[in-house]
Amino acid sequence: MDGRPVWEYGGFYPGCGYGQPAEATSPNGRWISFTYDSSNRITKATDNGGRQYQYAYDAGGRVATATDPMNGVTQYTYDYNNQMLTITDARGVTYINNQYDPNGRVIQQTLADGGIWRLAYTQDINGNIVQTDTSNPRGFVERVTFDTNGYFSGDQVTSAIRALGRPEQQTTSYQFDPVSGLLQSTTDPRNRVTTYTRDTRGNVAR
Repeated sequence: MDGRPVWEYGGFYPGCGYGQPAEATSPNGRWISFTYDSSNRITKATDNGGRQYQYAYDAGGRVATATDPMNGVTQYTYDYNNQMLTITDARGVTYINNQYDPNGRVIQQTLADGGIWRLAYTQDINGNIVQTDTSNPRGFVERVTFDTNGYFSGDQVTSAIRALGRPEQQTTSYQFDPVSGLLQSTTDPRNRVTTYTRDTRGNVAR
């Protein structure tokens, strides 16, 4: 043991056959128990205070509704690619409405107040994302660039630019270990450098 808190998982849900936990207990003794349907999906979660959260699924096996302890129902909708389109809360307010590009990436997200976030992606010849531009409802753009490791070998951010093209533009850059892929240092907009020393497990030591 390394001194970190340990979660405990008690028993298996009868009839599920796949080893799903029947209960999870936190280091402070609080617990959550789970009920599953015949497809091994969680249909109910009950905490040690007696509060219950219930889940219902559509024909595609996706979460369609989530009911909170006050019987408020949150609804979820999806497109034919199983991508989440909308989330509507118990008051009937749709607070997320997503649009996607042909690669399944969010390119626009509309919030309940009408504010719109827009996202653009730049790829290299291998199809790896090397840059993203995120525009907030006020029109401020944050640009993030990545190294050439690709999706499965790191996806490491090399720099982040906030308020792109404006007088208040700020850039933060990042350096990673070429072997381990772990963060070595960051340089903030004032050119101040923070370096990270790690133990043998890769945890930040100082």
